[in-house]
Amino acid sequence: MHIFTEHGEPQAGPGGIKYIFNGDFVDRGAWGPEVLLAIYCLKIRCPDAVFLNRGNHEDQAQNLKPDNGFVHGHCTRAFGAEAQRIYSLCKTSFKQLPLCHVIGNEVAVIHGGLPLDCGIKLSLIKAIDRRHHVPLHQCCIWGYPCFQKVVACRDLVTDEGEQVWKGTKGKLTERVGKSQIAAVRFEGHDDEVYVRISGAPELEKDLEIVYSSKQERKKHLLNRLFVALLWSDPVASKESVGPNKRGAGSYFDARTTQEFLRLNKLSLLLRSHEKRSKGFLEEHQSSRMGLMAATVFSASNYPTGAGEPCGNKAAVVVLRQEDGKTLASTMVSSTPWREAYDDIAYTLQTVSPEMNAKFQQAEATQQVGPRARAMAKLRELIYCARPKLMTFWQRLDDAGQGVLPVAEWPRAMRACVVSDDEFPWDWLMPIILGFDASEEVQTFHYVAFLIQYENALSRKLADQLHSSAVMLMADNVSSKEEAEAAWNLIDRN
Repeated sequence: MHIFTEHGEPQAGPGGIKYIFNGDFVDRGAWGPEVLLAIYCLKIRCPDAVFLNRGNHEDQAQNLKPDNGFVHGHCTRAFGAEAQRIYSLCKTSFKQLPLCHVIGNEVAVIHGGLPLDCGIKLSLIKAIDRRHHVPLHQCCIWGYPCFQKVVACRDLVTDEGEQVWKGTKGKLTERVGKSQIAAVRFEGHDDEVYVRISGAPELEKDLEIVYSSKQERKKHLLNRLFVALLWSDPVASKESVGPNKRGAGSYFDARTTQEFLRLNKLSLLLRSHEKRSKGFLEEHQSSRMGLMAATVFSASNYPTGAGEPCGNKAAVVVLRQEDGKTLASTMVSSTPWREAYDDIAYTLQTVSPEMNAKFQQAEATQQVGPRARAMAKLRELIYCARPKLMTFWQRLDDAGQGVLPVAEWPRAMRACVVSDDEFPWDWLMPIILGFDASEEVQTFHYVAFLIQYENALSRKLADQLHSSAVMLMADNVSSKEEAEAAWNLIDRN
């Protein structure tokens, strides 16, 4: 809404205002379903003035992660019992989104960045079969699939000192942490060899990447390109170029950008994918071409709104068609802005009169100083955040046991109660959970913890819900199978 207020609503036709929304419409924000549907409605209403790119979060592999929350948290909040059906439709729509837009034959817009493979042309991007999940599993070892066939390009040595001769055949088996190192198992050797991966077949120094046919080589290239368009990040120095430590895409420098622009007769690359403190940052420049690549990030306080004024600002860029000027030369970044942070699925902000009276009574009767008052205030904040805390922990509790590793307690407090990284939640944890700091506590029961903060109304509603559920189950139930069927009607999750 801020963008439309500042720059106007989309309009088709000559002189009209056109918008490109550059991916990552969902995840990392509770209002993702509303944002996605609003953007889709804009596209339906103004198909020739609103354009959408796919981001790395328009993918099931990201949506299912607990920290991202789109499937089990945000869709459940927005759509209730229909959450899975609606998400299935969202997932189908993600596969239809383009990976790249070109404005006026001058400016390329992609979500992430470029691969390190040479000779990337727009025709190659068009050749990608994008109508499926992002092929991360086909690029899981620094751009290559697991068990990719390789040949040693030089003599190598295992950790046990065993010699692996040049020309020995092998296979990639796994990537090692975030080190750009991969494990290789060579024929005739029991021990794995660890080699540095460069991220493109023509760049590898220790290994030759082996393909059985030109078709297989191109298929793997298109997979790397698909992933890079959504995941890659620009870097300033040549020394930083290589596989991306995110585990997908690459770190590409100005030389890669310049080659891409030259081959495709373009003047500028615009991308998003990474937050920038002021919403916009010039990434790559050259003395001949000037600005070649820039990051535009239009979500403030990302991802958890670390709190104003510390959260990042947002920005957009504006390109205008002017006689005698290139689009790139007319580009200006908007004034950065920061929205008041609001990333909650529930808007419970106040305490009931009953609980407020209890807090005041406790404070009045305690003959203690500021520490006790501070603890009372903290408990009040936790009380107000109960729905958010329950949602946060339930997303992590796949087994539904109500028990989680104790490390998830301070993490939830920072996400839902006080988000300042400097706030001493780890120090407060034994005090609030009620155990000795010297004890080696591994888990905590989050349901039992939250029950401490219930009030008379919540107990009454719970009793009413339980009674209603039992009555629904008991109606016309005469066998174990009928009881299970009745329970499934009630327990939709």
